[in-house]
Amino acid sequence: MKTFSTLILLIMLGTGSFAQSGLSSSAKAKAVKKAAAEAKMYNSKGFKTYKSNQSIENMLKDYYEQSYRETSPGERVYISSQGMAKTASAVTAFQKATAQANRRIPGLLQMYFNSWISADKRTTEKQKAALISAVNKSGKTLEQMVAKQTPDKMYRLLKEKSGKYQAVVRLLYNQQKLRNLARNEIIKTAKEQTNLTESNIRKYLHF
Repeated sequence: MKTFSTLILLIMLGTGSFAQSGLSSSAKAKAVKKAAAEAKMYNSKGFKTYKSNQSIENMLKDYYEQSYRETSPGERVYISSQGMAKTASAVTAFQKATAQANRRIPGLLQMYFNSWISADKRTTEKQKAALISAVNKSGKTLEQMVAKQTPDKMYRLLKEKSGKYQAVVRLLYNQQKLRNLARNEIIKTAKEQTNLTESNIRKYLHF
């Protein structure tokens, strides 16, 4: 099952080898390269870091290094998402960008659970279908759950032009914490939507 777990996380969040520090030399190099390229783009468009003394490049370097950090091979510490919005107010732009980033996370969590369920040899095809249906029907509650959480890390860029503010927000959440919270929400839905006992639901949703 470990091999499959690694595969799902690579699909969700990319690849990278594990180092004792949780960040391999190749991941560090990749973070530096991506930060430099993206900083050049953002600088050319007039973006600036928001309420931070860091340069855009250093901020993005930290973002990517944290994104690639692992607790063990293939097990990323954080799940990441990004949002962007443009409004007549900087505050509103950041609010909308953050909300957009949060709305993308439930889909990643659903993909994680559905992929595990599909590959689980403990369940029948009928049980798999029932559990996957419960996961898919949990989308709204997962969205509400994520919206209540405080990001572990937030990176913000802002551009102002002709009275309009364009905000870019990148969020990092502890992946294990979100999985556990999502599992609880999915269990509630599965209890209502399936004929499985609660003990079996809990058993089949722990991988």
